[in-house]
Amino acid sequence: MMPILSAPSQRPFAASLLTLLLVASSAAAQSPAMTRADQERFLATAKVVATRTVTTGITGTLRVTLDDGTRRHDASVQRIDQTKTSFRAPGKKREFGFRDTWKFNLAAYQLAQLLGIEAIPATVERELDGQSASFTWWVDDVIMDEGARQEKNAEAPDLRKWGHQMATLRVFDALIANTDRNKGNLLIDKDWTTWSSIRRCSCAATAGCSRP
Repeated sequence: MMPILSAPSQRPFAASLLTLLLVASSAAAQSPAMTRADQERFLATAKVVATRTVTTGITGTLRVTLDDGTRRHDASVQRIDQTKTSFRAPGKKREFGFRDTWKFNLAAYQLAQLLGIEAIPATVERELDGQSASFTWWVDDVIMDEGARQEKNAEAPDLRKWGHQMATLRVFDALIANTDRNKGNLLIDKDWTTWSSIRRCSCAATAGCSRP
């Protein structure tokens, strides 16, 4: 038979448990969820403490770890800035006057904020190793991308919310002339919130949102 704790030995245990709960509650209170403005400030000012290459994609995306002394978080960094007379991605139509640049990430985010669309992670302009780049908040708690969801035939728990999110992104893609929407750049987090990355869009559609 498992021994039963006597009353005197239970009290220190209960006191210790209460102390742990109070500490946890205090820590939670001192670390509120970051606003978009907080994330932008962090992305723009926190120190880069680690850098590694992202293995997916073809644009040389980097994953950097940032630290401001009180918080540590990752960011997706893109420095690509190229122009081609024409370009054809696998399975896509040929594009003429092709442009692929990190500036599209920043412009799309700023436009999404003006429209009240939260599906684009916080993005700022910043230099890395002397080269201008977009720093985008690394999305937390991602469980899969759209490609994996389709392969698993997984269904969102709230179909109404899911349908609204997808419809919003389709309209936004049309607005900015996004030519690179694919299953790999639509992420789904544990709450089944969708997050989109923007790789290529029309310069004309976003020209007013980003510095040249």
